Amino acid sequence: MLEEPEGQNIQKDSVLNPKRIAQLFLKPKQFFQDLPKLDTQYIHFATLLVGILMIMDRIDQQLLKISLNENPDFSRYAFILERWSNYWIFVFVLGLFASVIVWFVYGWFYKIRLTWSGVDNPDSTLVRQVNVLQWCIFAIPIFIITLLQTFIYENYLAAFLSDEIWTGILIMAMSLYSSWVSYIAVKTIFSVNKWGIFWFLLLPLVSYILIVIIYIMRVL
Repeated sequence: MLEEPEGQNIQKDSVLNPKRIAQLFLKPKQFFQDLPKLDTQYIHFATLLVGILMIMDRIDQQLLKISLNENPDFSRYAFILERWSNYWIFVFVLGLFASVIVWFVYGWFYKIRLTWSGVDNPDSTLVRQVNVLQWCIFAIPIFIITLLQTFIYENYLAAFLSDEIWTGILIMAMSLYSSWVSYIAVKTIFSVNKWGIFWFLLLPLVSYILIVIIYIMRVL
């Protein structure tokens, strides 16, 4: 029987492998159980995607505020709203800077919540990786939807003002699901105590629900 040469490198499965991404969405517990065995060298591409999402969300917040006015005027953001190319360049460039915040600042706060949940001195890199990956539950669908809208609508403003409601429903659903995945992750990898359900599940869920209520009240 042939034996593998001693010290031969065994190629690890990438954390960004499409099959692994599907597993993250469909079987998050199994995904995070396997995470220590996965190749995470390309995790910063996922971090960039989350950074881009942050900029997209910031733009939407500003547009939403304007749209609630009696006479909405979007001219202030005309540069990024009237051409898709400008929009994508804008979110990509600023997303690079936002990804640094996602990795270090958001990762730091994720670690703080872990310590509040009974985890002693968790590995900082692993914490940041888990934080980014749970954000991907929200970021990947939004990125794909916006990419599809690029080929459907004339510009981003047209996409934003469209009567289509399923995107909003999907965004809300993914926001809620990302909280559940985050809780599954910290339970699986870090074995958080009973406070984990508050910091990683209940608090995010309540925050999302309050945002929806405030939005509905402002619209009405």
